[in-house]
Amino acid sequence: MTKRGSNRGRSKIRETTRSLPLAPSQEKASTKTDSSSSRVKSASHLGILINLLLLFLVIGVFYPSLQNGFVAFDDNVYVYENSQVRSGLTWGGVQWAFSTLDVGGLWHPLTWLSLMLDCELFGLQPGGHHLTGLLLHAINTVLLFVALRRLTSATWRSAVVAALFAVHPLHVETVAWISDRKDALGALFFMLSLIMYSRYVQVSGNVARTSEATGFQPRTTAWRPMTSGCYWLVIFFFTCGLLSKPTVMILPAILLLLDCWPLQRLESAGQGMRFEAIRLLIVEKLPLLAVGLFCALIGIYGQKKFGMLQTTAQFPLVDRIPNSVISCFQYLVQMFWPAGLAAYYPYPRSFPILPQAGMAVAELAMSLVVLKAFWRRPYLAIGWFWYLVALFPVIGLVQIGSYARADRYTYLPLIGVFLLLAWGAYDLTKRWRFQTFILSVVAGIAILSCAVLARQQLAVWQNSETLFRHAVESVPENYVAHNNLGNALVRGGRLVEAKGHFLAALKIHPAFGAAHYNLANILTGEGDLAGALTHYNTAVESQPDYADARYNLGIILTKLGKPGDAVVQFREAARLKPNFVEAHHSLGGALVQLGRTAEGIVELIEAVRLKPDFAHARNDLGIALALSRNPSGAETNFAALTRLEPLNADAHYNLANSLSEQGKFKAAASEYAEVLRLNPQDQNARNKLQKLQPETSP
Repeated sequence: MTKRGSNRGRSKIRETTRSLPLAPSQEKASTKTDSSSSRVKSASHLGILINLLLLFLVIGVFYPSLQNGFVAFDDNVYVYENSQVRSGLTWGGVQWAFSTLDVGGLWHPLTWLSLMLDCELFGLQPGGHHLTGLLLHAINTVLLFVALRRLTSATWRSAVVAALFAVHPLHVETVAWISDRKDALGALFFMLSLIMYSRYVQVSGNVARTSEATGFQPRTTAWRPMTSGCYWLVIFFFTCGLLSKPTVMILPAILLLLDCWPLQRLESAGQGMRFEAIRLLIVEKLPLLAVGLFCALIGIYGQKKFGMLQTTAQFPLVDRIPNSVISCFQYLVQMFWPAGLAAYYPYPRSFPILPQAGMAVAELAMSLVVLKAFWRRPYLAIGWFWYLVALFPVIGLVQIGSYARADRYTYLPLIGVFLLLAWGAYDLTKRWRFQTFILSVVAGIAILSCAVLARQQLAVWQNSETLFRHAVESVPENYVAHNNLGNALVRGGRLVEAKGHFLAALKIHPAFGAAHYNLANILTGEGDLAGALTHYNTAVESQPDYADARYNLGIILTKLGKPGDAVVQFREAARLKPNFVEAHHSLGGALVQLGRTAEGIVELIEAVRLKPDFAHARNDLGIALALSRNPSGAETNFAALTRLEPLNADAHYNLANSLSEQGKFKAAASEYAEVLRLNPQDQNARNKLQKLQPETSP
């Protein structure tokens, strides 16, 4: 009775005090709310301040890149020699971007559109293209901080990870190399996906819930990812990432790692139901996996079609596995000691067993240690496996191209290692008396050191010569760098020095087709046709699908009076590169020279179809048609040639002949007169004009 009366009394008191001033307990609650609101505002202001500092850090380190030029290391293919990109944003360009696999078999339409937009805004001014790369990296840095802060609620550790990401020398390649726009753009959408996923988890919660009556229960009704707008945004940004660079396909695996920590989406699951909760998390990622698989299949098809996907005969599995182990270890070494960075790392010619075994043991031991410590320090395992998972598509088990590894491949993977170090250092020193001061000093030294080294590495990308000269000096036996440095010197007119680098490349790798090709070009210019013939032949033997080498070999054979052999090379070059205009043109000319005029006309027509303003092809096609007694066709092509080259007296002369042969004497006389106006000494034109006077007189 007393209890019930007591309850009624409290109820009555609450009712009678609703309109009264705040009670002391309510004042405390209000004060607590105000304090919480103040902390939220303070945290928001701190986040804005850190974002601004990160932006200034990136701009301060990388702004000299705006003075860098294009480099002859795919920039020609991606920008300044790519007619589709140079035209800017056009409807035809958009269609091409989403349909082409012509450049290395890669399908990254958003990357193409980004480069087209740069050309629309800046033309071929490299500073504008570099500005876009710098801004993308700055945005990625800020988004990484925002994502980690949302995921972990650890402001300063997230800031340290973002700062290391911002200025680490291994990331200079992605910022300074215009052709690596795909990594920066893909990372942008990767970061946005992480932010949307953290929001989605905040709304949807764990995949498990605890019921007082039944214990752990999987979410079957409340947990519906496909009805969440944030989840659809994750899919959207993930798709955009894949359309920028296919290696963003690692996102679903990274999200599973984040589910374990720091999101802790399994914490409500009992021991017996944990596998069920994991199953639900995997099911949640299936739409992402489906989109990733689709883009991966397109990528594999393109790489295989264009010969970029290397076979096991070229790169055996017994070489790929040790190279993957070594690369994984070398990236970590260069993360701590970023020396000897280069634009190109040649594939090793041998793999010493002891160093390889030692690296493999170290990586395996690290994996076992972080797994053992998972329940006490989960961030160790998450950071380490983030690194391994993000590195897997580019580690070399599926070999693309001929390089062993690349600095740009660390752009996303090193985030995991930075996370491991930041959280590990904080946890290790949490009982230290001056923890904040010590960690601040260490982090500051690390960030400043990286910034200084990044600025030095940025200067390496100033132009093609500085880039490949540094690669030659940094990596022993770098035959590709020698070859590319030689090309840069050729463009600068320093042929003797260039020749030395081509010879150096062949000394390291005697079967390197590109160096044979470039050396043969120099020998051709020197008049050494026999020497050029030898090197072109070697280039073709070492690389049978080398269309340019076959074309130049055909040119040499033509000069040596061997049009029959030249036809074989021109035909193969045109087969390897169906849009190779010059190959079709030269093939047509060689066939006409051999008396196979009808076959030659077919090839010359194809050359004109591919390039209607190709004056030389128009002229040769007109001559071939005239030889085949087709004056009307000859007239069409000579007339087109005179429009392309109005001051070409020979074109007007040939047009006049084709008009005269058809009985169009008045028009023919007009063209002969034009020939004499351009070249008054042309006696043939004068004689023919005189013969036409009776035909043209009233």
